[in-house]
Amino acid sequence: MRSIWMGTFVFLCLTLSSCFATNDEACMSVMRQLVGGQAKRSMGQLAPVGCNNCESRPGKRGPLGPPGDRGPKGLKGDAGACVCDLSEVERLKQQLSRQEEILQRVGRLVKGVCYVGISSGLVPISSITASSTHPHCPLVNIPLNSRISWCAWASRSGEWVQVDLQKPRSITGVVTQGRNGSGQFVKSYKVQYGNSVSALRTYQENGSERIFEANSDGDTPVENRFEEAIEARYIRIYPVDYISHMSMRLELLDC
Repeated sequence: MRSIWMGTFVFLCLTLSSCFATNDEACMSVMRQLVGGQAKRSMGQLAPVGCNNCESRPGKRGPLGPPGDRGPKGLKGDAGACVCDLSEVERLKQQLSRQEEILQRVGRLVKGVCYVGISSGLVPISSITASSTHPHCPLVNIPLNSRISWCAWASRSGEWVQVDLQKPRSITGVVTQGRNGSGQFVKSYKVQYGNSVSALRTYQENGSERIFEANSDGDTPVENRFEEAIEARYIRIYPVDYISHMSMRLELLDC
């Protein structure tokens, strides 16, 4: 491109010199037009093509600026409201209590027994009282299969053991054992029951007080069932006959 432009420039210069030499005004006018047009064309040819499309590669991102100031603290929300229906809470508590009782009964049925819970601790020892207790065998030993047994202070008529179930419950029978590893046991007993200790009545069958046949040794549990379940909070066992000493381990049945 440069050589073409230079050649054209030399040609114009020689022609212009000829015009000056002859002092021809017409020649000079034509040359001025040629020089102007040629210069414009040459500059157009030398101009970069597509400069408007020229883009360089973007540079790397600069470092992050410092964090801005912490914004103002928001407004405190309104206090929440709680509406409690105490009757619904009480209903749920009663329902939970019934479900727990059902689960306890199912658990005992799986084991083949229907114990109220003297042996398992569901009925605490503090709920069991006696007319008297010998210091060598306190009431803590009254559950079935315990280390010793409960023993009356003296083997005499009128001694008793009582279980407070805290509320009226359906009871279907009694299980007794004698004193562990000894010849002391209760041979027979009566049962009294009721919802008040001042209004206990003796269990009867066919219009007569029933005397339950109990143990014949100190270790074998003996179960006695009622003809019909009794509903009571308090269950009291009165030993009638015994061997060696009034000694007993005890459980109640509820199924």
